[in-house]
Amino acid sequence: MSGSRIGRRHGAYSQTERVLELSARLSARRVPVRLVELAAEFEVSVKQLRRDLAVLGTAGHVVE
Repeated sequence: MSGSRIGRRHGAYSQTERVLELSARLSARRVPVRLVELAAEFEVSVKQLRRDLAVLGTAGHVVE
């Protein structure tokens, strides 16, 4: 199977990089943002974005 990839698709960010960037962007915003807008911005699904937000919440960040 040379050349074929099995498993998840790799995006522009790893989850760690995405969560750190997500934290920075949310801290800089003064107005609410919709999940679908953030998901599009990070080129991930809303489901993945929810997982990323849960990581931030677990780390002690307030996510509303």
